[in-house]
Amino acid sequence: MRYLFFKREIALFLISIMAMLTLSCNEKDRMVNATDIPSEPHQDATAMNINEPDAQFLKEAADVNMEEIKLGELAQKNTTTPEIIALGKMMFDEHTKSLMEVKELAEKKHISLPNETNPTAEGDYQKLVDKKNHDFDKNYTDLMVTGHKQTIDKFENESRKGQDDDIKKWAAATLPVLNIHLSHSITSKEKCESMK
Repeated sequence: MRYLFFKREIALFLISIMAMLTLSCNEKDRMVNATDIPSEPHQDATAMNINEPDAQFLKEAADVNMEEIKLGELAQKNTTTPEIIALGKMMFDEHTKSLMEVKELAEKKHISLPNETNPTAEGDYQKLVDKKNHDFDKNYTDLMVTGHKQTIDKFENESRKGQDDDIKKWAAATLPVLNIHLSHSITSKEKCESMK
């Protein structure tokens, strides 16, 4: 009895396999090569009706974020001052998050972003890389104050005059964070100056 049960099960299994093979052979005839399917051409920022100033703003935002990440990491290594270490960590963490947002927005808008910091940012990094403790603190906080003031100006301009609604909204939503960064940078700079 058991033998007949297993024999029946094996027969059903073999029939199922044969049916699947037959179907897959028939499917092969109906398969379409991926190159046969018309694809949408890659659209760049111009094709997406993103004006050049909006695209340039996103590229500059990516530059700023990459520089702040790199300098924030350096701040955590080159000083022993707790306030500067905390400032560097905040810059590293929050600009890493901001860079991810920029990348998502740029991808959505088909805007190519730089992969590395620009020459000016690299120059700022090189000025700081060999400085330590108080010398580092003073130069780093000076750079954070001036850099954030310039960045806030660009973000305010984009939030008011940008043409793309998504980019404009992102710029406006990021401004409060940048103002907090500026405030912390000013406080840290004043602390450094009082420690002379």
